[in-house]
Amino acid sequence: MRDDATDAPTPQPKLKPANENPWYVLMTLYGEQDEEWFDDELQEKNRLAWNAWAWLFISDADKQKLQTCNEFDPKDVVGDEADRFRDEVRKIFVSEYSTRIGRKCDDDNPPKIVGDVDLTGVQFVKDIDFSGYFFPESFDVSGSKFKRSANFSFCQFLGDLRAQRVTFSGRTDFSHSRVFEQIDMAFAEFRGGADFDNLTAEQKADFRGAEFLRWATFDSAKFLALVLFSGCRFQKVASFSHCRGFVAQIPVGIHCTNPA
Repeated sequence: MRDDATDAPTPQPKLKPANENPWYVLMTLYGEQDEEWFDDELQEKNRLAWNAWAWLFISDADKQKLQTCNEFDPKDVVGDEADRFRDEVRKIFVSEYSTRIGRKCDDDNPPKIVGDVDLTGVQFVKDIDFSGYFFPESFDVSGSKFKRSANFSFCQFLGDLRAQRVTFSGRTDFSHSRVFEQIDMAFAEFRGGADFDNLTAEQKADFRGAEFLRWATFDSAKFLALVLFSGCRFQKVASFSHCRGFVAQIPVGIHCTNPA
């Protein structure tokens, strides 16, 4: 007798709304981006609040690493303005989180960044702009879905960057970012353009099985350790000019449907 259970598709876990995740609320403390227009001032306030708070949980060794990055501005984390943002995080996080989930949250304090920034299994319905943020611990969005654009340019990831089996529906930007530990983007799907120009990967970078449905650029990216692209599919133009760390062309094992 045929066992129908073995033929049934594996059920996909239900994604959680972003506003139910305390990390996302903390990263967008002053509000989310409007779908019609981009608010630069809002993005800056959210970035300054996150970076000022994150600075409290970073080791002295990692502080030294950040200070070697051209994109890092010490004024974001030291001084009266940074202290003011830290005070505001303490004052408004609980009320903001409670408002977004529609009930009083269980915690009385903002989350301490002493482990992974866990955004796994999340549905992001707004444009995401975390450009210029730094992350003291590993940053994990594995299994999540970005329905609009996702901007992680000029970020500093002091731990791992994990984005395994993520769906990026809009334009995705990791340009000019630096990852001090490992990158795992295995089996990620990029449905919009993907910009990795000037990315610096200090440790292993794993893109195995990833699919790029539109253009993808890795121009001037620096892969300083093992990089894995086997099983990737590039459906449109893929550019790897001036890459460091492996041959500056489409690597062996990559399938490119419409190469330049």
